[in-house]
Amino acid sequence: MNSFLSWKNLLAVLFLCVIAIGLVIAIWLSQQKQVIKSNATGTYSEQYGVISGGTAEFSLYALNTKISAGEEIPVQIRIKTDTNSANLFVAKISFNKDLLEVSNISEDAPFIKNWIEKYYDNASGLISVVGGLPTPGYKTSGVNELFATITFKAKQSGTAILYFNNGSAVFRNSDNKNILGKVSDMDIDIGGSLNSPLKSAVSTQTNYQNSTVSQLSSSPNKSQTSQSCTITSVSWNQVAGPVVSGIPVEMTALSQGDCQGKVGEFNVWKDGGLFSSTKVTSYPLTAYFFGNQAHSEWTAQYISSGLFNILGLPSYYFTVSLGTDSPSVRSSTPDLEVVQK
Repeated sequence: MNSFLSWKNLLAVLFLCVIAIGLVIAIWLSQQKQVIKSNATGTYSEQYGVISGGTAEFSLYALNTKISAGEEIPVQIRIKTDTNSANLFVAKISFNKDLLEVSNISEDAPFIKNWIEKYYDNASGLISVVGGLPTPGYKTSGVNELFATITFKAKQSGTAILYFNNGSAVFRNSDNKNILGKVSDMDIDIGGSLNSPLKSAVSTQTNYQNSTVSQLSSSPNKSQTSQSCTITSVSWNQVAGPVVSGIPVEMTALSQGDCQGKVGEFNVWKDGGLFSSTKVTSYPLTAYFFGNQAHSEWTAQYISSGLFNILGLPSYYFTVSLGTDSPSVRSSTPDLEVVQK
């Protein structure tokens, strides 16, 4: 009889333990869902790229936008921040690597005290110019002031597009929030006559995206019988090891076929392990394909992977597609791991 009671008591204790563990897991899953939901809303758009209600502006200017192949053209990056003082200016520009190449970047803003980055890559068509200054920052007075000058050399005839990509930002001095509200795009006609009037349109990022595809599709270099575009591989541009939350991480998509001017949609997901993965970008991050490459950036987020991180560091992958009707391609392993600041 005593033996029977002992087994009965043991089963009761085990049953209570199972219920307790189940409650802990249920509470944790509920908290995770809330954390992911709160972090997924507008995180990237608030830190980088054009934001709604932003007061600062990046623009491009050139004296002539019609040149001949082999000639050079200086293009100015200009800034305007009349409403708020800013202490960090991040200009990320993409260009058509088949039609243009960068020969020089000059630092022209006397108010910038620390040039953090002056980088270009003619193989991928990317430019990064980053400069900052200490408090109280800098505020313009009604004019677009010169930030830097990029000297391009025309390689062959065609219409070359320059635009500020999603990594661009202007950070307010008072709270270090991005206040970039407007950017410009520019098209350079290579092969036309010189001394033509300036052709530079100031627009929001959305207006640029609506106009660029039609401009590229009418380019004389576009073949009417070219192959369809297919994404072949996507990957994080990150060395081995985790990254710190808040750090922008570059993503690259490679393709084959006629992808020039196509828009890639990048979505970042938190790997759920045994559970389903969760999308942490509230909207796709878009980037244009120049040649057979497209690049975008995501600011790393730390979302806990369990109580006391017993499931390890949170890991992320991303997918790229050419729109809602095309298949998504998952980034190659290893996934990106993120640690807290």
